[in-house]
Amino acid sequence: MHQQRTDVLRTSGRAPTRHRVRGLGICDVLEFELDPAQIDGLIAEIDDLCVALEQSISELVAARSHEALKADRSSDESVRRHLHQIAVARAIRGQLVTGELGPTTVLGPARILPELIDGATRSATEALARKASERQIAGTSGTARAAELAANVEAWMARWSRSVSSSGSVFEPDDGTGGPA
Repeated sequence: MHQQRTDVLRTSGRAPTRHRVRGLGICDVLEFELDPAQIDGLIAEIDDLCVALEQSISELVAARSHEALKADRSSDESVRRHLHQIAVARAIRGQLVTGELGPTTVLGPARILPELIDGATRSATEALARKASERQIAGTSGTARAAELAANVEAWMARWSRSVSSSGSVFEPDDGTGGPA
């Protein structure tokens, strides 16, 4: 039975994307379709996550001594989990190419990709709010930039709302601890 389902996808090429976000399998993997203007935002979010995780690893390693290392394996588990998250984030980033003319599809774990989409949505919204609060919208170029930021926020909000609606069917083999399955 499983072979028949996978043969259909293999012989027909890539499955057509009808939605901007869809779950694959048991929703342990999500597929997001991004507009070209969203690529840089997601790359920035991934880079920020990797920097934060690397900083956390440095702090964990610096905080433990040889005596603590023997007694406490929880920091080892945290380091391992952070390294796994960095590897996954970089794999997602590897799918993104700036300068694409059309939509880009990105696949990622249903636990991590929605968090990245949340962060990118928040960043786009904050950029629009900053533009409005600085009152730099006057003039043709200011108005055009504000419209561009607003369109970017709208696109991110569409991905974010789909992400939230699909999060109820996420497969969590490790009971949500965030570690690798």
